[in-house]
Amino acid sequence: MKRLLSTLLTVAATLAGSTAFAVEHEVRIYATGYFPNAVWFQNGDTVNFVNSSIYNLKLAPSSSNCTSFIISGVINANSGPAYYTIPNTTQTNINAPCIQSTSYSYWGGSTTTYTKYSNYTLSLIRGTAPTTCPSTKLDSLATDPYSTSNACPLE
Repeated sequence: MKRLLSTLLTVAATLAGSTAFAVEHEVRIYATGYFPNAVWFQNGDTVNFVNSSIYNLKLAPSSSNCTSFIISGVINANSGPAYYTIPNTTQTNINAPCIQSTSYSYWGGSTTTYTKYSNYTLSLIRGTAPTTCPSTKLDSLATDPYSTSNACPLE
């Protein structure tokens, strides 16, 4: 009986301590940026983007100025979440949201364009989130709370 109990406890401890489980991170999208502005991830994690603005929008990687997008389709205001599987990279930055605007011509045609209205980005960083925030980061957050270079996960 002791051996069986010991084996069961060992198996339970092994399974409980495993970090092989994918995590879903929620990021809220606002017209000019994201909350939180940084996400620490492991392989297999996904980001659940929730549009908290009143605009329809798309998300572009930092290498694009609203011309190519990481999620196909528009993330509509007041709609369900959009999921993004984080690529197997060290770090990825996502530009500020690209807000949809549609202009209509007198003759019935329409043109849809996407424009970003800020330079704030979302940083996806591989690794374990720090457990403390150095005071220098906290001081700089007081002057620029949206800066991704000063991101601290404990806010």
